[in-house]
Amino acid sequence: MGPERSVSYISLFRFADAKDFVLIAAGTLGAVVNGLTFPAMLIIRGHMIDNFGTLPQDGAMSTKISQDALLFVYIAIVAWIASYIEVSCWMFTGERQASRLRALYLRSVLRQNVSFLDNELSATYIVNCVSDDTLLVQEAISEKTGNFIRNVVQFVGGYLVGFTQSWKLAIAILPFTPLLILPGVFYGSAILKFENEKQATYSKAGNIAEQTIACIRTVYSLVAETKSLRAYSLALEKTVASGLKQGLVKGLVLGSNGISFVLWAFMAWFGSVLVMHGEANGAEIITTGLALLNGGRALGFAMSNLGVFVEGRMAAWRMFHIIRRIPPIDVDKSDGKTMQSVQGHIRLEEVVYGYQTRADTPVLTSFTLDIPAGKTTALVGRSGSVKIYCYFSAGTVLRSFSWSLTSIGIGTRLVLENILYGKEDASDDEVYRAAHAANAHSFIVRLLEGYDTLVGEQGLKMSGGEKQRIALARAIIKEPRILLLDEPTSALDMKSETAVLAALEKARLGRTTLIVAHRISTIRNADAVAVLESGRIVETGRHEELMAVGKAYRALVSLETPHTPVTAAQNDQDSVLYRSRRIRQWSFQLLSLATPEWKQGVLGLAGALGFGVVHPMYAFLLGCMVSVYYLNDHEEMRKRINLYCVIFPAMMAASFLVNLEQHCNLAAVGEHLSKRLREAMLAAILKFDVGWFDRDENSSSAVCTRLSYDANVIRALITDRISLLVQTGSAVIVSFTIGLVLNWRLGILMIGTQPLFVFCYYIKLVCLKGFTHKSAKAHTEASQLACEAISQHRTITAFCSQGRVLAMLQSRLDASVTDLKKRSHTAGLGLGVAHFVLYASWGLQFWYAGVLVSKRKISYQDVFKIFFVFLSTGRVVAEALGLTPDLAKGAASIDSVFGILCQEGKINANDPEATPPGKVAGEIDACNVFFAYPTRPDVVVLRGLNLHVPGGTSMALVGHSGSGKSTVVALIERFYDPLSGVVKIDGKDIKELELYSLRRQIGLVSQEPCLFSATIHENIAYGRESECTEAEVIQASRIANAHNFISTLPEGYKTHSGRKGIRLSGGQKQRIAIARAVLKSPQILLLDEATSALDLESEHLVQDALKTMAGRTTLVIAHRLSTVRNCDCISVMHSGAVVEQGTHEELMSMSGTYFSLVRLQEAGCSGTKCS
Repeated sequence: MGPERSVSYISLFRFADAKDFVLIAAGTLGAVVNGLTFPAMLIIRGHMIDNFGTLPQDGAMSTKISQDALLFVYIAIVAWIASYIEVSCWMFTGERQASRLRALYLRSVLRQNVSFLDNELSATYIVNCVSDDTLLVQEAISEKTGNFIRNVVQFVGGYLVGFTQSWKLAIAILPFTPLLILPGVFYGSAILKFENEKQATYSKAGNIAEQTIACIRTVYSLVAETKSLRAYSLALEKTVASGLKQGLVKGLVLGSNGISFVLWAFMAWFGSVLVMHGEANGAEIITTGLALLNGGRALGFAMSNLGVFVEGRMAAWRMFHIIRRIPPIDVDKSDGKTMQSVQGHIRLEEVVYGYQTRADTPVLTSFTLDIPAGKTTALVGRSGSVKIYCYFSAGTVLRSFSWSLTSIGIGTRLVLENILYGKEDASDDEVYRAAHAANAHSFIVRLLEGYDTLVGEQGLKMSGGEKQRIALARAIIKEPRILLLDEPTSALDMKSETAVLAALEKARLGRTTLIVAHRISTIRNADAVAVLESGRIVETGRHEELMAVGKAYRALVSLETPHTPVTAAQNDQDSVLYRSRRIRQWSFQLLSLATPEWKQGVLGLAGALGFGVVHPMYAFLLGCMVSVYYLNDHEEMRKRINLYCVIFPAMMAASFLVNLEQHCNLAAVGEHLSKRLREAMLAAILKFDVGWFDRDENSSSAVCTRLSYDANVIRALITDRISLLVQTGSAVIVSFTIGLVLNWRLGILMIGTQPLFVFCYYIKLVCLKGFTHKSAKAHTEASQLACEAISQHRTITAFCSQGRVLAMLQSRLDASVTDLKKRSHTAGLGLGVAHFVLYASWGLQFWYAGVLVSKRKISYQDVFKIFFVFLSTGRVVAEALGLTPDLAKGAASIDSVFGILCQEGKINANDPEATPPGKVAGEIDACNVFFAYPTRPDVVVLRGLNLHVPGGTSMALVGHSGSGKSTVVALIERFYDPLSGVVKIDGKDIKELELYSLRRQIGLVSQEPCLFSATIHENIAYGRESECTEAEVIQASRIANAHNFISTLPEGYKTHSGRKGIRLSGGQKQRIAIARAVLKSPQILLLDEATSALDLESEHLVQDALKTMAGRTTLVIAHRLSTVRNCDCISVMHSGAVVEQGTHEELMSMSGTYFSLVRLQEAGCSGTKCS
C-alpha cells in the first residue's frame, strides 16, 4: 500500500461550524487556566514549606499556614470551573464534528459506483473507517486536544516558576530535561510499531476465524476443523513474538523513567551548594525541582498525545479522500441533462467493460444492445457469459428503475422495512398489494410477527424463495419505468413461480423490462431475446424466431426440461453465547492455563512488588531532603546530601531492574495465555452444533469479536492490571506504615483524607479514559447500520434509498450527540470536582499539620516526610482504582471465555461412546422424523417424515418451497438433531456414529456455495483432509466442468477468489464447490440445488461427469426436472412429509402432486421444445 498518508492537523477541523469554534475557544481558555493552577499551587506549597522551616513553632506560624491553606481553596475553585469548561467543551465539539464526518463519509460511499467498492474498497475497510477511523479523528479533535494544551501550559508555567524561584538551579537542570521526555516519546513510537505488527497478525488470524465461522456448514461437511485451527494457530504465532518485544521495550522505557531519581541526586547536591552560599532557601530548591520535573513530565504527557494526533490525521486522510472522490457515474451531479420524464428507451453501443482487477480481460466486448421503451428484452446465455455486468456500466436514471437480483440484498431489518426500501412513503395497503403481487403475503402473515419479523443477518432467517419474493415485492412497490430482473424466480418452486410470473406480466406492462434468466418459462413471452456468448450478442429475436433459426438459443432451450423447486436451508438458533458462571472458579481454571509460564509469572509479580516499594521510599527520601536544607550545620547538611546522592541512583537501578523483570516476564505469560485462549475458544466453538451459530448473538462477526476482545482483555488483565494491583498493595502497606510510625495523628488524618485524594485521581482517569469507550459504545448502532448499508450497496443504489439510509444514520448520530452532550457536562463537572477536592484536601492537611507543629505534637521534618509519602501513594492507588472498569471487563471476559470453553454443544462430535461407522454403503433412512428449528419452534418443518434411500442409488426430493427438502440434507449431515424420530445410515442411528468419520464420507454442495478467501486451488483442496496433488485438483475440476474457465483466468488455479468468492460469478463458484466435493470422493453425495447457477449445457456436462462416480448414494434437490427425472427414485414432499414416491414414469402415471408439478412446468414451456 505504500507509506500511510495524512492531512494537516488544522484540516481535522474542516467540518466545524460557528458553534464548534465557540466551543473550541472556550475549551482552550479552560485548558490554559487549568494548566496554570498547578504551577500556582507549587508556589503556595513552597511558601508553606518555607514557613515550616523558618518560622518559630508557635501560633504565628499556624496563622501563616492557615492563610496559605485558604489560598489552596481559592485555587481549587478556579480549577473546578476551568476543568469543567475545558472537558465539556472539547468533548462536545469533538462529538459534533465526528458525527458530521460519519454522515458525510457514508453519504460519499453510497454515492460511489459499484465497481469501485467491489475492486478498490472492501466492506471491512469501509466499516472500519465508519467505526474506528472516525473515533481516531474524534480523539484528535476532542478532549485529547484540551489535554495537550493543558499539559503544554503546565510545562511552560512550571519552567517559569522554576526560573523565578532559583534560576541557577533551573539552568543547571535544563540540559537534562530531554531525558524526562525521550523515554515517553520512544515508548509511544516503539509500542505503536509493535502494536501495529500485532494488529496486522491478529487481523489475518481474525479473517481466518471469520471465514471459518461464516462458512461453518461447509467447514463441518468437509471436516476441515483441524485445517482451520492449524491455519489460525500459525497466524497467531507472530503475535507472541511481537508481544514479547513489546514487553521488553515497555520494561526498558518504564525502567528508564527512574532517571528522575538521578536528577534529584544532582538537584540535591547543587541545591545544597546554593543554600550553603545563601543564594536560595530549601523551599525554593524543592519548588524549583518539583516545578521543572513536573513540567518536564507534563511535556511528556503532551507529547504522548502526538501519536493520537498522527493517527487522527492518517484516519482523516483515509476518510477525506473518499469524501472528495467524485465517481465516474455521479448520481449527485446536477450539471447533466435532466430528464423530465423517462420513456425507458435503453441503448448500449460498442461497450467494452472489464473488472478493474482484471482490466486486461474484458468481460464485455463490442457489446451493443437496443431495448425499446415499454418493451421486454431477455438476456440468455451460458453461466459466466457476463449478462449481469451490464449493470456496472449502465448510465441509467436510477430513480426510474427497479432491480431484482439473484443474490438478494436483504438487510437485518424488518420485513416491512425491507419492502419499504422500494418506496419510502408507501402506505400499508401499498405494501400488502406489492406482497400479494409477489406471492409473498401468505408466508409473511404466517411468521410469528408478520411484517414486523426481523429477517436476520443477510436475511438468514428467510429461505431463498422467501428472500426472493420480498425482493420482488420491493421492486413492484416502486412502480418504476425501467424494471431489471436478474433471475427473479430462480429460487422459487413451480407453483410460486407461476404466480409470480403472472404478477410480473402485469408489472411490466407499459415498462421497459430487462430480464436475465436461465428458465425459458421466464423469458418466452419477452418482446426480444438476446443470446450472449463471450461478452457479445450472437443472436437476437423473439422466442419463436430464435427457435426457428437461432442455433445458440435453440441449443439452450433443447437442454431445458421441467424442473422442481428448492428450499434454502432454514436457520435455527439454539443456544446462548454467554453463560453466567462463578468467576472465582473460572479464575482458577484461567491460572491453570497459564501454568506453563508459572516461573515467569512469579518473577513478574515479584518485580511488581518491588516497584511498589520504590514509590513510597522515593517520596520518603524527598521529604527527608527538604528538611535537610533547613539545618544550620552545613557539614551535617553536606553529609546527608552526599548520602542521598548515593541512594537516589541506587533506587534508579532498582527501579530499572524490577520494571524489566516485571514487564518482560508478565508479557510472556500474557501473550502465551492469549494465544492459548484464542486457540481453545475457536476449538471449542468448532465443536458446537450448527444451531448455535444461527442465533443473532452468535453471528460470525459477534463470535470473532469475542475471540479478539476477550483474549485481549484477559491478556491486559494479567500483564498490566494484576501487576498494578500488586504494586499498589505493597505501596499502601509501606506508606501507611511510615505515616503511622512517624506520627499517628497526622498519619490518621492523611489516611482519612486519602480516599478523597484517591477519588480525585480516579475521577480524572475514569472521566477521560472512559470517554472513548463510552463514545464507541454510543456509536455501535450507527456503525451496525453503516455496515448493513455497505453490504447492501447494490440494493440501496438500485432503489435510490441513500436518503432513507442516511436519514436513519443521522437519527442515530443525533441521539449520540444528545447523549454525549449530557456526558460531557458530567465529565467536566466530575473532573472539576476532582481538582477542587485535590487542592482543598492539601490545604486541609497542611492546616492540620501547622496546628500539630505549633502544639509541638510533630516536627516539621516529619510533616514533609508524611506529606510526600501519601502524595505519591495516593496517585498509585488512584491509578489502581481507575482500573475498576477494566477489572469488571476482565471478569466479564473470563465469564464469556469459560462460558464457551465449558459449554457442551447439543451434538457432541467427540462422543467417546460413538461407534466408528467404517466404510458406509450409503443406505439412508428417516423414520417418523419430526423437526422444528429452535428459532421458530411453533413451525414444524418435518412432520413424521419417512424416507428410504438404498445404498448406491440416486434419490431426488421435489416439492414446493418450504416443504422441508433442505432440512432433510441438514439432518443427514447432522447439523441438527430431530425432535423425535431417527435418521439412520446403513441401519444405524447417526446419533450413535462417530460424527467426524461419518462426515468424511458425505459430500455436500449447497445452493449458495461458500468459498474461502484463498486461491482456487486451495478452495478445491479444502475438500481433502490429506495433501492432494495438482493433478487430482485438475481432475476434480474437469469433472465439475470448471477446468476450462479456470485455465482462462490470468493466474489459473492460483487466482484468488476474493472474500466469499466475490471475484467469481455464481456459476463459477458453484463449479468450484462441486469440484471440491468430487475431490473428497464421498460415499454419499448431497446436492442441494448444486447446479442452480449453471447454464443448461454446463449442468448436463456436470451431471454426465457425476454419473461416472458410480456406486455412491446421491440425494438431489433441484428445480430442473432434467436434474431429477433420471434418478433411480423421486420423492415428492409436502408439508414436511413424503406424499409420493417412485420413478418419473410411475409418478406421472399416478396423476398426483408430481404430475401437477410437471404440468405446471410444461404449461410454462408450451410452445418450446422442452423435453
